Amino acid sequence: MTDEYSDEERQEIMEKVEGWGEAFSRSPRFESLSDPEKAEAESVIMHFAEFMLDYLGREPEAWRTNDLWECCVEIIPCKVTAEEVYFRAVAPVLSSFFRYLDEAGLLLSAGSLAQEVERLGPKIVTNAVNPAFWGPAKKFAMKARAAGVDMSSQEDLDRFMLQYNQQLMEQRKLPGSMEAFDHSEPPLIGMPGNQRRKPVNTKAKRAMQKTSRRKNRR
Repeated sequence: MTDEYSDEERQEIMEKVEGWGEAFSRSPRFESLSDPEKAEAESVIMHFAEFMLDYLGREPEAWRTNDLWECCVEIIPCKVTAEEVYFRAVAPVLSSFFRYLDEAGLLLSAGSLAQEVERLGPKIVTNAVNPAFWGPAKKFAMKARAAGVDMSSQEDLDRFMLQYNQQLMEQRKLPGSMEAFDHSEPPLIGMPGNQRRKPVNTKAKRAMQKTSRRKNRR
């Protein structure tokens, strides 16, 4: 991860993206998404912005297509623990979001980003469901979910972590294996707030959720 930005700068950048997401949630581009895509939209957008910033050192004005490929095809499938529906939503959500930004004149590179991400959808899903592409934190989280662990309970996670690491060491007969999970990189489940970061406001999240609920009631 990069330390190029201070916590204050990071906060400001993420709040900008949240504001864009809130405006996007009221746009025709958002309405054109399917209901499952709308449900995942806020999470997809914020994960993308966070990974571009934290792993690639790119704030929105520096988003380019070559970094888009790395973020969507490699980093998101590696880091995010979610059902397949989430990963199927990544390309259409980001494409619609970028086209909104382009039409609103908010981001110069948005048009080219929209075109690029549209062709990445199948590869994103393929990598996301392939354990070979998972990082240690995601492998741990997927095992925990499959075992029925309450992912909201730190006590349950800690208990399962001990069992998980013990199994790894027994399988490899290498105490202290580098693959053992020690919570130094918490698994990302749902929103990126699971990371040990100063939280950003949830205004955009509430706006997108409300828009989706109104649509579902019609």
